Amino acid sequence: MKIADLHADIGYDLLRNKQIENRFETEHLSKLKQGEVEYCSIANYFDGSQTLEEMKEMMDHALEIIEASDVELLKTKEDFKTKTGVFMTVEGMCGVKDHPEDWVKFMKEHHVLIASLCWNEANALAKGAKGEADYGLTALGARVIELMEENNIFLDVSHVSDDAFYDIMKVAKKPVFATHSNARALCPAARNLKDDQIDLIGKTGGLIGMNGYVNFISENPACQDADHLAQHARYIADRIGVQHVALGFDFMDYFDDGEGKMAKGLQSAACAQNMVEALRKYFTEKEVEMICYQNVCNFFQKNL
Repeated sequence: MKIADLHADIGYDLLRNKQIENRFETEHLSKLKQGEVEYCSIANYFDGSQTLEEMKEMMDHALEIIEASDVELLKTKEDFKTKTGVFMTVEGMCGVKDHPEDWVKFMKEHHVLIASLCWNEANALAKGAKGEADYGLTALGARVIELMEENNIFLDVSHVSDDAFYDIMKVAKKPVFATHSNARALCPAARNLKDDQIDLIGKTGGLIGMNGYVNFISENPACQDADHLAQHARYIADRIGVQHVALGFDFMDYFDDGEGKMAKGLQSAACAQNMVEALRKYFTEKEVEMICYQNVCNFFQKNL
């Protein structure tokens, strides 16, 4: 079955290993094809240490690699109706300290469809899940959200702190993503969503992508598998409807010791069909199709 993955840190990996020839094809595309991941985020991940120039370097490099490949870069609602391929996203905006108009214009020119204000740190825009600051969303962050919405770039709240989340929901006017977060009721990680946060995302018309990182699935190592990740999907679907559930695996096999941080059966994109089988235990076949790819395609067809 076709799969759409809302979060894969491929942009980061491509720049980190830019000296390796054909890295995109050999490390990423081969696994995506094996797992039938036909729609995939190219996330440009920034951990809070990068300058604006370093952020732009990563995005320039990722776009150059994609455009030189045989893979389609999905940009428009028609693309999600007639094609399969990859789409650009941003995780964190630590280098943005002023001139938000210039930055959002840069993202638009690089065909970014989804972006988050921060990773786990506190920056000039917002506080992340592990950030130490006495604020949630800043005035500059609110301005960035306004500009993103004007430019049809959708906001991702997966890494924001709880206070930043609620601040964001007061100003966001368009659908909101949590591209790679699970349910905190099933696993009490700060990166997971509380029930009312799930509800608020649903009310915006947004999507929540299921994350395969072990510590976001269960505190019990015996339960850190695809089956229990599917239970997160069932929990969220029961609250806000299956039409708001998607996949955002956050595969880490291309990081040092990354495979060991992923759910059993979901070590890399090559294993993605194991999630399809797990979902079939809790959903109808039509619902599985919705979660696996239709919700993502429908979202962009409707909202881009």
